[in-house]
Amino acid sequence: MIMNVELEKNKIIRINGPAAIKVINGSIKILGATYNEGERLIINKYRSYALKCIDDKAVIEVSLGDGGAIEEPSEGEEVVDIWEENIGKIVEECRSRKCRIIVVGPVESGKSSLTAFIANMSLEKGLKPIVIDADVGQADIGPPGFISAAIVENKILWLRDLKANYLKIVGSITPAHVMHKIISNTMFLVNCVKDSGDIIIIDTDGWVQGYQAIEYKIDLVRAINPTHVIVLADKQLANALENAFKDNTSINVVHLPSPKVVRKRDRDDRRYLRSKSYRRYLEDGKIRKIKLREIGLIGSALFIGEKVDLNTLREILKPSNITPLYASALHNTLFIVVDKQQVNIRSIVEAVSQKLGFSEVYVFTKGFEKGLLVGLIGEDPNSEVPGIVTSIDFNKEEISIQTKYEGKIRAIIFSKIKLSDEWEEVGKPSRYMI
Repeated sequence: MIMNVELEKNKIIRINGPAAIKVINGSIKILGATYNEGERLIINKYRSYALKCIDDKAVIEVSLGDGGAIEEPSEGEEVVDIWEENIGKIVEECRSRKCRIIVVGPVESGKSSLTAFIANMSLEKGLKPIVIDADVGQADIGPPGFISAAIVENKILWLRDLKANYLKIVGSITPAHVMHKIISNTMFLVNCVKDSGDIIIIDTDGWVQGYQAIEYKIDLVRAINPTHVIVLADKQLANALENAFKDNTSINVVHLPSPKVVRKRDRDDRRYLRSKSYRRYLEDGKIRKIKLREIGLIGSALFIGEKVDLNTLREILKPSNITPLYASALHNTLFIVVDKQQVNIRSIVEAVSQKLGFSEVYVFTKGFEKGLLVGLIGEDPNSEVPGIVTSIDFNKEEISIQTKYEGKIRAIIFSKIKLSDEWEEVGKPSRYMI
């Protein structure tokens, strides 16, 4: 469906994607970015935006896809004017000093939209914004499980429009399991980009419920030491952060409302978007074979320990008709890879523990490594390139990884994320994935 829509000055409409828009005449604003006569923009089917006329009159051509819609918001539903007023003041402050802004709030509160809003307003004021995407579960810029940084050079409607300049692997899509890694890697990226722009905007995950979640956000703020913390929707969270930083006059906590009508994404939508993000960085990559003993290996209990001779293990496991392929020991823990997928792991653990006296024994079965997400440390030590393990040859001690990276590989960082052939997460993360 294609239609022309006439707008009077300050008129606001809401457009739900998928939709294509062309400005016929006049000027409009979406997410803090100005679009003038002749400019076009696309709204994804998962997004919904308030569009505001900023001329005396404007005409836009709207082409709606399946499920797209144009709505006239009720009074108070859209908060674009409140955002513009408050973000305008913050951006003005950032013209005279470099700023760091952390955006926090619940799931589906509009954090990524506000992040884009700040970036767009910064561009219009002649500033150079940088976005750090620290939402490892619903990452927009990098793949899930990574924190990414992107220098913003053009106006954006969705953070997925940005290309990562730096990537750091965290290795989980659940922040509760990797809080320290998120904080340290976010700090690392802030230091990487601090001289490349005027304003750094950090988009965070939506885990804000409960004491542990709030303490984690407080620790993140303390580590980054931002000039501003913008809290969306959750007044209790805003109060908690204000109380935590009463003595720090350099941190300004700002509470802003979320739009009353938000385009909700269900679990299937979120899974699809994560899959699409993995594909973006990994699909069509080439298979590379790397000698394990020639590079650094991080996040692997199996490979960080001392290699164990297999002869004794072969004798112990011989009655079970199981052959060990590889084994290593780290203090009182033994890690074994066996040649079968369907085995009684408990019986293996008991037999080995009794004979060799290890307090803990972990058994990996053949093919366990397929689909593990990794980060590759290459020629740029500040960034880690995504890859996915396809196989490991334990006789040759050689790992095969699918990746788009073609440079020298110095180290591999293993994650707790395992992907299927359809680029979806499979299985539950265990204490030792590899």
